[in-house]
This record gives sequence, structure tokens and C-alpha cells, in this order.
Amino acid sequence: MGPVVSLIGIIIGIVLLIYVSFRGVPVMFVAPVCAIIVFAMSGVDIMEGMSTTFMTGFSNFFKNYYLIFFFGAVFGRIMGDSGAAKSIAFSITRSCQKLPGDTAFWSIAGLVIISSILTYGGISVFVIMFVMVAIGRELFQQQNIPWKMYGCVCLGSGAYTLTCVPGTPSVNNSIPIDFFGTTTMAAPVLSIIGTVAMLVMGLGYINWEVKRLRKKGEGFMPTGEGIMQEALSKGDENFDEVPLLVALIPSICLLIALNVFHLKTWAAIAVAVIVSLIMFHKRLSNPIKTMEEGGINSLKSTGIAAFVIAFGSAVGAVSGFQLVVDSLDKIPGPPIVQVMLAVNICAGITGSSSGGMTIALNNLSERFIATGIDPQVLHRITAVCSGGLDSLPHCGTVVNSMMVYRIDHKMSYKYYFVLNTVVPVLASIIMAVCYTLFNII
Repeated sequence: MGPVVSLIGIIIGIVLLIYVSFRGVPVMFVAPVCAIIVFAMSGVDIMEGMSTTFMTGFSNFFKNYYLIFFFGAVFGRIMGDSGAAKSIAFSITRSCQKLPGDTAFWSIAGLVIISSILTYGGISVFVIMFVMVAIGRELFQQQNIPWKMYGCVCLGSGAYTLTCVPGTPSVNNSIPIDFFGTTTMAAPVLSIIGTVAMLVMGLGYINWEVKRLRKKGEGFMPTGEGIMQEALSKGDENFDEVPLLVALIPSICLLIALNVFHLKTWAAIAVAVIVSLIMFHKRLSNPIKTMEEGGINSLKSTGIAAFVIAFGSAVGAVSGFQLVVDSLDKIPGPPIVQVMLAVNICAGITGSSSGGMTIALNNLSERFIATGIDPQVLHRITAVCSGGLDSLPHCGTVVNSMMVYRIDHKMSYKYYFVLNTVVPVLASIIMAVCYTLFNII
């Protein structure tokens, strides 16, 4: 079969992946089926393709990144079960509520800031979902903010802290290191410009949406009905809060180990695990169980990402994908535009920022380097662009968070799209312009 038919197979696989994921079917069941469709319409032997290409993509991701997921999940679980993460949230929430102006806006902005600090401190977004939702429900109910807007918190946990802030310990900021020989601090000035741009645009949009919904007379209900049925605050009335600076010490140690002593990402997070255990073990009713549950969660998180990457590996191995890659040279404009489009396309195909970036770099990193773009800029631009089209409706993180928050695509997806797709894409354009015209790195 020719490349055109193969490309049609890729499109069918992606559309099916998006549709079925939108319907709530787990990606681990959908990804293999979509890969089979891609292989079948590309003339590839299905048995051979699934046992080699698909499983090689799956196993390579596990081999290369599982330690990051493992120690990250264990660390997040310790911070969550000990109450350290919740203490950080409570402390910052109180500060934000004292600020002058619209308290509804500052309440949401405070949750964004908390999510940013927790994510930058090495706590997984999957852990943050559960830590933040009880606090968010209380704030939204007090301020009578439409619950459907709770998706706006994704600005702090899924935009700049995962891809743009220099030194962040995320998987997204670690993957480019192996391809470009950079560090987590790559392109620091450009990173700060991108971070500020995302914050300004994101918070500006949230403020506009708060005012718009207030004028329409919308409040916490009816979109808050689902979350009100959840028992989220059990035991909060007797919560023993940890002082803010004490709660932040493990995360500070993580960042120092990563960016001062230049340990590998998994090793830096392992340092944070040790520090948090030493500091908070008395606050854990069963430390072994806490770590075990963190380890189990890491298997699930890594497995979901690996299935997505395995599907992407199937796409990357067929002639239809090569047709797309070859067409990148025909895109008008500077080479950096080709880089941005390639990474966004791969992230959109897979619905995964880390998965899309891995596939793009596995297939195109040498071509990116040959463009002459500074490796630090390549690192930062690919990381930020991986967080662009990844947040389409089939994105696993989007689907999982909506389940936790008891909202759905119809009422809330637009907030994810604006804050985790439109805003990062616009920020990447700003960064590309700063590098191309002013050589800012």
C-alpha cells in the first residue's frame, strides 16, 4: 500500500483514539487497536509490527523514564499522605485571599500558583489532582465561582511548569537532554520569557472568564453538583498543618540536587524521597504502604504513557508518517517553524506531551540539529511545543482530571484547550520570535 493510504490509516487511528478516549475508554485498550489499523492500512505485517515496533516503543519508554515516574510518584505520595502538600496549599490560599481586588479571581489564581509550586517542586500532576480538589471545592463554593471553571487550575500544573520554567524536574524537561546534550536549565532567558507570557495570557483569560460568567449570573451550581457528592474533606477539621518553609524543604533539596549538583532527574527526585521520609515519617500512618501505593501508581502512569508512545512508534514506522516528515521541508519560514510544527503534530497525534516529544525527537532530532539552531533553544522550544497540541480531547491527563473533578468535556474542555493548548502555542511563537530576531537564549 502507498504512503497516501498509510496516511489515511494514521488519520483514522488518531480520530478513533480521540473519539474513544473522549468516551472514557482507557487508552491501554484503544492504543493497540489503533496501531493495528495503522499497520493494516500501511501494508505492514500486523503480527510483526505489534511484536517489534509497537512493543519496542513501549519497552524503550519504560526503560528510559520509569525511574523518573517511580520516584516522582513515591515522592508525591509521601508529600500527599503526610499533609505537606496540603499545608503548602492552605498557606498560599490564605495569602491570596488577602490580596486586594476580585477575590474570585485571586482564589483561582491562588490555586494556579499552588499547583505551579507543587509541580515545580517535583510532585506529579496526578497527585496534585487529588491534593488540590478538596481545597478548590471549598474556595469555589465560598466565592460562588462556577465549578466548571476548576479546569483553569491546569494552567499551573500542565502548562509552563512542565515544559518552560528553567530547572523544572519534569519528564518533559528531561527528555531533550539525551538528544541535544543540554541541561534542565537550557535557554534560561528564553524560558523565563515563555513562562511570563503564559502566566500573563493565562491569568488574563481567567480574569476575563470570571467577569463574563458573573455578568451572566452563573454560580457554583449546577456544575458543582457532582463534586458536592464526593467525600473530599474527611478529617480536614483536625488537620495538623506543616509550616510552609518546612513543607517546602524536600522540594528545595530536589531542585538543588538537580540544578546545582546536576544529578540525573530520577536521582534528584530520589534525594527528595529520602529527605521527605526523614522529615515526615512520623506523620505517615504506614510509610511502607505509602511508598508501595506510590510505586503502584507509577506503574499505571508509566504504562499509560508507554501505550501512547507505542502507538506513536507504530505511526512513526509507516510510510504515511514519512510522507508527513518529508513535507516539513516544504513549510515556508525559518527552520524553527518546522521544529515547532513537527513537535506539535506528534504531540497531537499521541495526546501526550512526553510521548509526542519522544516520537518527534526519535525521528527528527538529527534533522533539528542540522538546522543550526542552538541546542539550548531546540531543547526549550521542543519542550514547550510538546505541551501544545497534546491537550486535545483524548489526552489522558485531561480525561483523568475531569473524572476526579466531576466535570465533563462539554462544560469544561474549553478551559483546558485555551490554557494548555492555545496559550503554550502562542508562548512558543513569542519565544521563537525572540530567538530569531534578537538571538535571545
